[in-house]
Amino acid sequence: MASNWPQVLDKLRKDADYPKAFSAVYPNGITEINVKEVIAAFERSLYTPNSRFDRFLRGEKAALTADELSGYRLFKEIGCVSCHQGVNIGGNLYEKMGLMEDYFGKRSGVTKADLGRYNRTGIDEQIFEFKCRPCATWR
Repeated sequence: MASNWPQVLDKLRKDADYPKAFSAVYPNGITEINVKEVIAAFERSLYTPNSRFDRFLRGEKAALTADELSGYRLFKEIGCVSCHQGVNIGGNLYEKMGLMEDYFGKRSGVTKADLGRYNRTGIDEQIFEFKCRPCATWR
């Protein structure tokens, strides 16, 4: 998200609440590994069965507002649904970041983290690929 670990850790350490909260759980406080673990745990907690969108997908047409329906139509019309589909709305595949526009070209410099799946596999074709699912962690 256009940041790096030293910047993220510095921001968290300067926060009024995070240092105390991390120290209560982790003896070594705020570290890159601990932050990744916390984010992964949070994302795994995002369990939304029977959300309005879930109900809509199961056939309850009145579950979404007019604005939400308009957004969902746009999501399908511009092609997002070609990758973001299924039960996890995309949690079942890897995809290249920047298919719709040059995401990395708009930034100053590509970081190692930006290389995505390539960092795990070393396969050139997988540069900039990411898995679209909340529990995809980079441990």
